[in-house]
This record gives sequence, C-alpha cells and structure tokens, in this order.
Amino acid sequence: MVILNASSECPTCCTDYDGGEHRVRILHCGHSQCTSCIQAQFSNMRITCALCRTRHNYPDLDSIPVNYIAETLLGEKDAAPQAPKLHKGICEEHATYKLFWCNTHHEWICMHCSISNHPTGNCEVIPIKKMFENDKESIISNIFKQVNQLENAESEIKLSINEVYKLKEEEIGNIKKIKEEIDKLKKSIDQKERDVAVLNARHSKYVSSIKECKRKKSNLEDLIPHVQGISTFKELDFEKEMCALVFKGYENWKTELEEDKTVSLFNRFELPDMIETLNKLENTEEKNAMAQEIKKMLLQKVKRRKMYAKKNIGNTKYYSSIEQRDGCLILKELQPKVSPVLEFDDIMGLVRSPPVAFFTMAHRRRRFTLGCIHITLDGPPRYIQQFLDLATGNSGRGSWRASGFDRLLNKGHPGERVRCGGYTDLAGFQQSDALYNLEDLTGGARTPLNEGDVYGRPSESAGFRICTRTKANDTLPFPVIGKV
Repeated sequence: MVILNASSECPTCCTDYDGGEHRVRILHCGHSQCTSCIQAQFSNMRITCALCRTRHNYPDLDSIPVNYIAETLLGEKDAAPQAPKLHKGICEEHATYKLFWCNTHHEWICMHCSISNHPTGNCEVIPIKKMFENDKESIISNIFKQVNQLENAESEIKLSINEVYKLKEEEIGNIKKIKEEIDKLKKSIDQKERDVAVLNARHSKYVSSIKECKRKKSNLEDLIPHVQGISTFKELDFEKEMCALVFKGYENWKTELEEDKTVSLFNRFELPDMIETLNKLENTEEKNAMAQEIKKMLLQKVKRRKMYAKKNIGNTKYYSSIEQRDGCLILKELQPKVSPVLEFDDIMGLVRSPPVAFFTMAHRRRRFTLGCIHITLDGPPRYIQQFLDLATGNSGRGSWRASGFDRLLNKGHPGERVRCGGYTDLAGFQQSDALYNLEDLTGGARTPLNEGDVYGRPSESAGFRICTRTKANDTLPFPVIGKV
C-alpha cells in the first residue's frame, strides 16, 4: 500500500513540492522525495531512501513514479476557500466580509447587516463592485481633467522655455561683448602701467641727478672761501707735504706696525672732513695747495692723475695712492715701491662696488722676512669668478708672471680647492700642490680653512695661492685684512 507523506515539503531539502524540479515522486518503500533530491542521489541505476536507507533499483530516473495522490491532496489543500479580492474587512458582529456600502449611513456592511440592520426599504445599499466601478469612473474622469491641465501647463512651459532660450542667447551675446570690452580695458591699463613705470623710473633718475647736483653745488660753495685768490697750482712734494697733510688731518687713519709686517686700512675722505682738515691746517701754503688740488679733482680737470702718500717703514719706502671719486678722496693700501704690485684698477673693474684689496709685502730679496697676502672674496659669485680668472691669467690682461706671481694652473670657485704651481717653502725645500700644503710663518703645514678666503705667500719660485675652507667655523691662522 502506498503511504503518503503528511508533509507538503521534501523531507530531504525541506523545499515545498511543485510541478517542476521539486515534483513529488514516491519510492518502492513508500517514502516520497522531490525530483531534485532523487536525481542527486541516483547513481548506477540505484538510489537509497533518505528516510529508511532502503536501496532501490530503477533503470532510469523517469521510471520512478510520480506521487499523484500527494499532488491531488496538495492541490485540494491549495484550493481551500480564500478571502474575496474585494472587501472592506470583517464585520465584528457577524464575522463575515464587508461587501456592501450603505449610502444612507455612509458605512461598509456585511451581507447579514444589509438584511437585519440596513433593510432595502430604509437604506440605499450598493454592492462593493458597483461602488468601486462608480469610484473608478470618478477617478478616471479626474485623471482626464488633470491630464488636460498638465497638457496645457506643458504647452505654457514650452513657450516659456523658448522665451528663456531667446533671452539666454541675447545674454550670451551681451556677455561676449562685455568680455571683449574688459580685454581692451586690461590691455589699455597694462600699457598705462608700463608708461607710469617708465615715467617713475625717469622721475627717480631726475630726482637723484638733482640731489647729486645740489650736493656738488653745496660742496663747491663750501670750498669757494678756501680757494679764492689762488691763481697758480704748486706741485707738492708727495714724499713730505701730501703724506703729512692726509695723515695729519684725518684721525681715523691708523697704521699698525709690526716687525716685518704692515697692516693698512682703507678709508674714504668725505668732503666735510676734508674741509675740517683744511681749517685745522696752520700753514697757509699747505692749505692753499691742498684746497686747489681738491678743487681740480672735483671739477675733473685732472684726469688719470695718480697721487701717492709715502710712509717709511724701516729702510723700505711704502706708498699709498690717493684718488677722487664721487666727491670723496680715497686712500688706498700701502705698497713697497720695489715689490711686485698688482694694479688696483684691475681688481676694481671686476666688482660692482669699490673693492678693498690689501697686499702687505716686504722686500722680495729678504727671503726669511716675507710677508703674507690675505684676500677675502666677498661679493656676487660671478665677480668672484672674474677675480679668479684674472688670477689664472685668463682675463686678457696678461699673466701674473709679469708681476712676480706665478699663474694658477686651475680655476676655482668659493668652496672648492684650487691648485697652483710649485713653490719653495721657507725651509728651502721644493714643494708642489701648494693648496694641500700651506705653510705658516714657521714652515708648518696648514690646510685651507675659510671658504672664499684667498691666502698667498710670495717666494722665489711661486708666490700666490688661493685656498678655501673645509669647515664652516674654522679660520685661517692669519687675520684676513681686506676684501675683494
């Protein structure tokens, strides 16, 4: 006898039976499973029941019969009475669905209420289906009205959009014209700004020229009382009078004398100081001579004229050249007359502002009393490189050998080591690669320490070297007494 499983789902996968892959099939043992589970367990024409573990033989899957009884029962179960599609709930009094509308009392009622509480003679009762049809017609009518209203609104919106597009095109054209006008105004403003900048530069130049003229005029007016009545110029003895005038009248000039060493300072003589100097001089002849010379220099009537102030140090005569520039007298470094002298103008042309170069040297033949040269390169890198080019003889002015200095073999930059030729140290030994064997006054070796510092020692074979520092805080063993 076939046994029907009371459950409506497969006992193996717990899936409800249906008419597809989960269709219910029955085995010889009476247990039912869905087609999907039987297919998964079917192998070599055998299948084992998942409930009782009984083995069954079938030629193929289709030979396992469908459980039509179970399908019939499941169909009847599914066909049980269901609630109507149209209702307004369940009546609390009669427990039946509300399927009528009482138009008199404006409420939904069930069939029993329409007989007992809402008889036809007293109330207007309308079935729910007719009520919904009436509502449907009313709703459709309202929808058509709203559709007509929306269509009218759409037409108005389209007209408005067309007007907006026209206005947009007009505004775009106006904006384009405004941008073109703005570009023209910008170009005009830029041109005006350039013109104003040129005018400001010219104005500043004119103002500076006017101030300079006023200053020179004032200086000349101050000198008039001192030079009136002088008609001739007396040549000065620069070994006596000129040196005495300069050193006597300017208190800031100082000369430090050490054994075999002279350190001289660079000074600018401003005109007010010179006028004060003239007033302090007691000798009228000296005063007139100096005033006349100053006047000629200021008026630039004396060109390419060199004056020297002399100083005797031991048996050597030292001279300090004097120049006039921008209304000032400039007193340069002391130089021994017989020593090789580097032309100061050669260096001065390499830097933007007037340089200060101090060369303190003793007599060249006094080998064991040779002085030292210390120069600090202080300025823009390109000017420093120009100075180094001059030191290597690459400036077009000739080699330094003509001045008693050996030419450097390699150019260098501040912060780099520069090699030079061989030389003879103080002990009389021949040396090479002087940069790495700098000797001090006692002959001891020193390495270059200060970046940008120039250190040189004249000797019989090679007398000029440039060294740099290797540590930021180190200094040379000798004081740096000047800058280029």
